[in-house]
Amino acid sequence: MTTGTRNLVLLALVSAIIAVGCNQGPNGQTEPAQLLFPWEGQLGDTSTGTTVAIVLDSEYIPFFDSHEFHNLHTDRVRIWLSNVAPDVWDSVEIIPRSVFSLAVPPSSKRHLTQPGASVTIALFDLPNASAVPLAPQTPFVANVEVWIDQVAVATPTPEFLITGVSGTSNPIVADSIAALYPEFDEFLPSLEPQRMIRLRGKRGLSGDDLFYIGQNAIAGIEFDFIYPSDCLNNLRAYARTEASNATVFVGAPVVDAMAGLETVKVILTDPKGFDLGFLLDFPTYNNADTTLAGTGPLLDLAFDDEMGSTCLDPGVFPDEFPSEFAIENLFVTDVNGMPIIGPLTTVKIDSGAATDSLALFRIYPVDVEKL
Repeated sequence: MTTGTRNLVLLALVSAIIAVGCNQGPNGQTEPAQLLFPWEGQLGDTSTGTTVAIVLDSEYIPFFDSHEFHNLHTDRVRIWLSNVAPDVWDSVEIIPRSVFSLAVPPSSKRHLTQPGASVTIALFDLPNASAVPLAPQTPFVANVEVWIDQVAVATPTPEFLITGVSGTSNPIVADSIAALYPEFDEFLPSLEPQRMIRLRGKRGLSGDDLFYIGQNAIAGIEFDFIYPSDCLNNLRAYARTEASNATVFVGAPVVDAMAGLETVKVILTDPKGFDLGFLLDFPTYNNADTTLAGTGPLLDLAFDDEMGSTCLDPGVFPDEFPSEFAIENLFVTDVNGMPIIGPLTTVKIDSGAATDSLALFRIYPVDVEKL
């Protein structure tokens, strides 16, 4: 990265985790909204203008939990530069250069208190000046709206100060480095998420086969993950958030050729144990779903597309848990090996689009272009 780009995303990461999602823009107001870095820049002269980073969400900002998506990628995100009344000019749609997550290092002090802390960032360039012909003379203030799946995100809209029309976009790597390492041209795309299913625990009452407040620290989670073999292969598992210090093992797939399914054993283990945080039932948590356990997904299950498969083309992967997928034989234990949940032969799963009070996991499917 160039120094400017590196500082841009570093500031976004630091401020999102420390500043608790408060954005101070050109109006001088500090309010809960997506964070912009920088919050002033210039439209483009011959091409696109200033490069900007905007923080979309972070799992350690409880106030924004109801606005956390956990499954974003470039195809789902659009940025709109729009006018602030009484100015009158046409809104401009901007396709982000990349949507990706940044996380604090596991060896950092921050990781000790916020394990697995990360933020989702969209990197975009301001449009060319010709794209906003009715805009007032600079400087002027514009709104920066975040749209997910063609719907505006319902949070206060951050404001951006347009200072001129001579901006240039920030390259991701210096020309000299790119000349030596051509693969750096793919740097931003390589930060995009893999196709995966993300699992977050659901909260219940003590003893009812759900994660609950006051339970013993979790030392082990084991289950069978079943998926269609004509769609996917090479499953990989990654521990996240409170479970990010755990080690994850993935077994060899057991193939049922007749049914077209594969079953893989997934084992997450942390001998010291970890606790799942819980959102509190207070209005300040912005109507967050308090049935959720933990600050975010505790396990990511990523996989490759089966060669020649069409069943997971973009737009086909559903928001709800696909009927061909299943989690079975779940067993959750504490540091002494005593059961916390299960063993359960079948496991209920829900999504934000189809909630189920008896579900043990919330799913966030990440649908990306074919890998």
